Amino acid sequence: MAAYSEALALEPMIAPWYGNRAAANMMLEHFDEAIVDCEKAVELDPEYIKGYMRMSTALLSQGRFNEASSTVTRALVRLKRHEKEYAAAQEMKAKIGKTQRTVEAADAAIKAVRGLPCRRWLCALPW
Repeated sequence: MAAYSEALALEPMIAPWYGNRAAANMMLEHFDEAIVDCEKAVELDPEYIKGYMRMSTALLSQGRFNEASSTVTRALVRLKRHEKEYAAAQEMKAKIGKTQRTVEAADAAIKAVRGLPCRRWLCALPW
């Protein structure tokens, strides 16, 4: 991590270096820092697709589904001429939607269970 920061201090205009530091931050689950680096990377180079995809992954990891989806959409606009990367971005967007629907369904199920009359086993659950 320190090496990326040192390199960026010397040459702050190289988008992939921000993208690489973002990837390292994501491995450490430092998602806020990763998002900041990805935003800087795509600001410097709007065609740097890895910046959008890593930002979307970090946002998804934080449960920020709408932001993750719009970030992938920004990548898709730039990827239409790159078939392989375009397909990967479409797959990511579908994954975001599926994850969001799963979380929403789980939340609804929990709310429904909480509304049921108390049973001995149900009351013992840690919620």
